[in-house]
Order: sequence, then C-alpha cells, then structure tokens
Amino acid sequence: MGRPGRFAWRARLVAFVALGALMVTGCGAGGVVAPPADAVPTASPTPVGIPTTPPRILTPTPGPSPTATVVAASGAGESYTSALFNYSITVPRGWNILPGGGRIGPSTADAFTGPTVEGFPTNVNILAETLPAGIAETPAYFRAQAAGLQAVGIQFSVVESVAVGSGRATLITYTNALPDSEDTYRVHQVVMVAANRGWIMTLSTSELATEAGLADFKALLASFQPR
Repeated sequence: MGRPGRFAWRARLVAFVALGALMVTGCGAGGVVAPPADAVPTASPTPVGIPTTPPRILTPTPGPSPTATVVAASGAGESYTSALFNYSITVPRGWNILPGGGRIGPSTADAFTGPTVEGFPTNVNILAETLPAGIAETPAYFRAQAAGLQAVGIQFSVVESVAVGSGRATLITYTNALPDSEDTYRVHQVVMVAANRGWIMTLSTSELATEAGLADFKALLASFQPR
C-alpha cells in the first residue's frame, strides 16, 4: 500500500525596480547641473506589471488525514459439529464451512473462511491427529510441534495463553510467505491434547485483518468441545 505524499508549499515574489538616470551636459567644472534648491522629490515610478500592494499569499488548508480501513470482527454465528473429527464449535457469523476442505501440512483439516481483506481470505483450519508415541499431555505436544516449525525455518513468537473449551493452550504467531510472491500473511496457532488426540487449530489472515480475525478465532476456540 502506498504512503501519503509529502507536500511542500512555497511562495516567492521577485520584483524588479527600474531606476532612471538623468544625464545632463552644461558648463562648470564637472559638467553636472545641481538640482534647484526648491525641487520637490517625486516618488519613483512603479514599473508596469509590479503590484502596488503586497500580494496575498494563499496558505493551503490541510484536509483530513487518511485513516486505515477498520476491519470488524464477525461475531458469533452458527454452531457446527464436525463429522470428520467429532467436535463442535461456534463458527463466526457469515463464515463459510468447508468440511475437510483445508490442509495443515500434509493433513486434511476442516476449513472455515471469513472476509477477504487485502486480497487474502481470513480462514481457520482445525484437525485432530493420533498422538505421537510418548506424548500424552499438551505441554509435550506443544514442544513437539514447536520443534517441527523450527526445523523448517519458521521462527514464531508466543502471544499468550488462551481458553480452548474447558482447557487452555499457548497461542503463537508467525508470518508465512504467499506462494510465488514476496508478500506474507499472518498465522496464529494453538495445539493441545484433548479426548486422547492432538489438536492443531490455525488462523491465517492478512496483516490488516489480524485484530478482527484474532477476536473471532479466540471466540471460536473458547466454544470448542471435543466429543
């Protein structure tokens, strides 16, 4: 997106004053005739085209400053129960439900799509998987998933602990590159253990839609009920 331009205002007045010289000849030592003692000085003539009063310099009146587009959260919508992973959530109002229509890595996920902002559709993907050997609780599952992200060069930041159904999970964030583009999008993700399975829930948004998308994502997570 472009940045607002900077405008500089300048006013400049250039005046040329024409001076007359009187050359006279006559008698005397220097050939210069002195003016009569009773001569009255006259004002210098004003050259044609130069105003007799100072010009009025117009000062620009600044208009309203541009403001960023405000993207509002969708709010709570309908309840949805997944036949694929056997859980229920409250989907944000107006979002599309795509059972099995998403992917997280190589795995199929339920997908939910919201508003498109800056050409990027806000979306959530949810999947459940069999727990890796030796992992039975959320902290260990989180560490395993974090190691997987770091192994492929993704550096994430921890945001906060959030409510996921009756439990809590660590919310992380990072950016991802769009395919065949230098542009990026924002990812927020939680992982947790519930009902003897590992759950990965991911929100993807444009940067401009992050705040609204995150508000909807947190509400969706709080409504999560595995079965």
